[in-house]
Amino acid sequence: MDFDDTCAADPDDHVAQEAIKELYTYVCDAQEKVVLEPGDAIFLDNYRVVHGREPFQPRYDGTDRC
Repeated sequence: MDFDDTCAADPDDHVAQEAIKELYTYVCDAQEKVVLEPGDAIFLDNYRVVHGREPFQPRYDGTDRC
């Protein structure tokens, strides 16, 4: 979920704006970090979870996420 670009379709829709803020709070409170090592795999059910990753500075040399 990209909360930086998520907003109510109608800026005057305060119910939608409040719902987005509540969802953001819920997602932040419920998140768990999973650190994967080379060779690890994780399977997520997109009907049950949202997922993402923390921002990182790419190096474009094959070691971007090390």
